[in-house]
Amino acid sequence: MVLYRKEYIDETTGSGLFAESKIRSSTHIIKTSFMVTSLDLNSSKTFCNHCLTESSSLKRCSKCKHIRYCSENCQREGWKIHKSECGGLCKVPSSSHVPSLIRLCALFLSSPELQKEFSISSLMKHENIENDKIQEYYPFVLQGVTDMLKDSSPADPVEIYEMYSKLVVNLFTLEDGQLRTIGSALIPEISKINHSCEPNCVLSFKGRTAILQQSEKYLKELNSLYHTFHFPNLF
Repeated sequence: MVLYRKEYIDETTGSGLFAESKIRSSTHIIKTSFMVTSLDLNSSKTFCNHCLTESSSLKRCSKCKHIRYCSENCQREGWKIHKSECGGLCKVPSSSHVPSLIRLCALFLSSPELQKEFSISSLMKHENIENDKIQEYYPFVLQGVTDMLKDSSPADPVEIYEMYSKLVVNLFTLEDGQLRTIGSALIPEISKINHSCEPNCVLSFKGRTAILQQSEKYLKELNSLYHTFHFPNLF
């Protein structure tokens, strides 16, 4: 049964999803796969870059020496995305920390296949924070993305800013079993839901699957869906 739908457009919050029928607590409202994930480079040492399994016996990419996989199958599947960033990561020293947000910005800018599959322009910005945190961290993001794209794709500061300002408010934080941040995931279907300091939904992950559940006693028909927003880890 369909329990949600995209229906309204508000001048302040933009488009969003609301309950199509009454939803009881803990109901799975949306269950979907990630479109693309990116681990913080430090986390790539202990988590498979494709299935996100934690392991002490991962095999690293023979070219960039940064990205690791738990099996040949994950390496084959992961290469579809990693091939666009591998050259850029080769320039990154082994001791460097590259946040997942910077990896994703560089990845979209350098991957025609990814751009064809999904248009970043379809994502909405969050105007309320555009002039503080987004502006504050942009120079750091610009430098990181420019370094990764050096010698491959020309780095256009305007294009990087546009991509960064949309990704930063539409990504979801990936955490390990101890709730430590390990990376970010782009899930366009769930990105349609608006942010709130008083959310009525909670998002959890199982492998490469995202599960959005109703967190209140029940949601009435036509109630808007909200989830929390966490600014991506950049340091």
